[in-house]
Amino acid sequence: MQRAIFPLTADPFTYGHLNIIEKAFRLCDKELIVALLQNTNKKQFFSVQKRKQLVEEAIASYSPLKRFWQETKSLAKPALKKIRVLYFDGLLSDLILREDIFSIIRGIRKNEDLIYEKLLEKGWREQLTNIDEKLNIIYLISDENKRGISSSIARSIAQHHGDLSSYVPPNIKQAIDKKLFNQQKIIITGSIATGKTSVAQKLKELFNRKEREAYVVRFDDIVNEIYKSMNAGYFGMLREKILQHFGPQVLDANEISKKKISKQTFNQPLADIRKDLLFLEKNFSPYILKAYRRELLGKSGTFFLDASQAAEYNMLYESVGLVVCVENNEELQRQYFRNRNIAIGKEMNDAEMEKRIKAALPQQEKRILIEKKLKALGCGKLFIYKNVDANYSLLQSLADELEQILFNKVR
Repeated sequence: MQRAIFPLTADPFTYGHLNIIEKAFRLCDKELIVALLQNTNKKQFFSVQKRKQLVEEAIASYSPLKRFWQETKSLAKPALKKIRVLYFDGLLSDLILREDIFSIIRGIRKNEDLIYEKLLEKGWREQLTNIDEKLNIIYLISDENKRGISSSIARSIAQHHGDLSSYVPPNIKQAIDKKLFNQQKIIITGSIATGKTSVAQKLKELFNRKEREAYVVRFDDIVNEIYKSMNAGYFGMLREKILQHFGPQVLDANEISKKKISKQTFNQPLADIRKDLLFLEKNFSPYILKAYRRELLGKSGTFFLDASQAAEYNMLYESVGLVVCVENNEELQRQYFRNRNIAIGKEMNDAEMEKRIKAALPQQEKRILIEKKLKALGCGKLFIYKNVDANYSLLQSLADELEQILFNKVR
């Protein structure tokens, strides 16, 4: 097949649409036209002009299409030049005649879709009197893991700050957050005791000085609130898993003690420490992400997400890959650790401190993990902030660059 048209509304564009585009792309030798139709029967979420921009961005960063192009370099055109995105407000038959393309791609998710598609096909053929026999409809079946995705479901989830990572590409998520809530996010992460919270707070202050609303969401605070909720009678399944894993000795007056879990975890060999930390990460993760989304309710502006485990929790999608990784040197790392413990009244000797630092992902490995996650995401930018100056003299330039990316969309 030389050329084909894939007509769709894409309001918003989803991974389901991308799945069909990927399949159609492999069938077309010359060109695939992604045609965004103005649907007058539906209330628009994004304008058709905005949809065109978002679809082009999503296709350009979609990893499977990039990989397919790398594997088939003999193609006449690069992958992203072989796909053309356009919009029009007429009948599909008008576009068919204008482009002289009679192969039409349609996506099928379930059997019921085919009944509706046959009715559409009948209408298209009636509009192409005397040449309808040239019309070739190619029905492509969605991959099984994409069959539950639809634009309407994505919109419904988005209205409640739900997890869209399985539904829409990162740039669509960003546009939805901006349109519905006027929100944008930046992840502040790094290894243990690098001063992430201080950097997040300073960035918030720098944004506030420019009269930009900004917030810091500390994930350590969220974890503490989960412990409180668990001991207040909520999250019974999480409580049960913790008691099964750590035993009743972590109870204090029938309440799960975070302090006792910490003491028990770090009073064992390094390999076992990491196993327990991994258990906590895995089981707390869904509760943390739900609580984080509640922090977003009723607010607009920029959110600095202070989360040391952001990459481990696969959270980079939340900020569309905009990440600040805070690093320092070994001496400062230990000084931050001591100062933090003094501030919260925690007693800890140097041997305990060293064990906790070694149990955490080293700074260089943290950076490598983030880069790997960003590559898989297909978008974003990693900033490394060396937190070695008590006056934060380099932070203003970082704040300026982040502001430019967020508000002038230089990405």
